[in-house]
Amino acid sequence: MSADLKQRYQEAADTVISGMGPDALAAWHNTAVSTHFFASIKDVDAKFKELKAEKGETAGKGTTPAFTDVTGGKAEFYINGGRDTPGNPAKAAFTANYYAHEFAHAVDLHAGYSQKQEWHEAWKADREYIATAMGRKTEDPKEAFCDFAAHAWTDRTGARNGAPQSWNAWTQWGLV
Repeated sequence: MSADLKQRYQEAADTVISGMGPDALAAWHNTAVSTHFFASIKDVDAKFKELKAEKGETAGKGTTPAFTDVTGGKAEFYINGGRDTPGNPAKAAFTANYYAHEFAHAVDLHAGYSQKQEWHEAWKADREYIATAMGRKTEDPKEAFCDFAAHAWTDRTGARNGAPQSWNAWTQWGLV
């Protein structure tokens, strides 16, 4: 992996970490055990399929650009630059969104925020905005929680203004 690519990965991670609140950082610190960076989507997708096969599970169709393995109550990240392109700030932000989404799996694993009634109510109120901001709609509260993280930890103003119920829940929990 080139030094330039490593630098871009570090900048994306720094963007996410600087957006995380104190309780999110503590949960991430207590749950995350390792991060594996890959040079391409193809490489991380191959690792995803390999780990699924080792567990006797079937990987879904399509390509997996990043994932978090939460075996044993700890989070192990497998991430890459996603669609990052040198000199393209919009795509660099997209890389940070991937990281935030995956890091949120560790935060959620630690405290089960996505299963709380407060999250379900906030998500219900803000789900259209979150889906539009992240470019996908999900029916899974864990994935929606992580999608909101991808927005809240990389675009605080947009998340606060666009998804106020979710922002308020996250603020009460110390996640932003």
